[in-house]
Amino acid sequence: MPRHIQRGDQFSSDPGDSVLAAEIAAVQSLVTDLASPTRRIAIVTYSDTDPATNHPGAESATGSIDELIEALERVHDAGSSGGGQFSVGMKRAVDALLHSSPRSDDPRRIVLFVADSPEPRFRSSSGKPSRADASMGEEAQRAIDASIVFNTFGLDEAAEVALPHHLARIAGVTGGSFTRVRDAGFLHCQLFNSLFR
Repeated sequence: MPRHIQRGDQFSSDPGDSVLAAEIAAVQSLVTDLASPTRRIAIVTYSDTDPATNHPGAESATGSIDELIEALERVHDAGSSGGGQFSVGMKRAVDALLHSSPRSDDPRRIVLFVADSPEPRFRSSSGKPSRADASMGEEAQRAIDASIVFNTFGLDEAAEVALPHHLARIAGVTGGSFTRVRDAGFLHCQLFNSLFR
């Protein structure tokens, strides 16, 4: 029986990292709602490290609800690294979808890409600020070539800044939508609704 983490349980009770907790709670609820033998779901995380390195919380999981919930628990336990290199997340998401359904005639393939910053930001392994995330264009082209749509969601800072910004551009070029999520408590609804527009 899958462990269902509801609001008020561990994912939403961590005051030190409330955005991450809200994101994990929303994804857990979405995974539970969408569970179906005909649907493949993957959870992929990304961080602010260089492409060759992964934050300890980096996660990629495809499988049963139990496996996906366990992956979310590991992400929660590892915490946030404080930033995000969008191209790493885009690459990991496209790779996961191509691995699970490589044929271009497969049903819709959609990435729900969540960030709390409107722009990619990451640091090198030395801890110093690193270059701009220039690989996003390449990853967007890979998504377009594979008919993968990115629906992007901006929380926190990303919900407040003026458009256009990188999250909106990622959605626009891949045929997806950008959604401002001003209240993280409604993220689950926003994620779910984006799949059925």
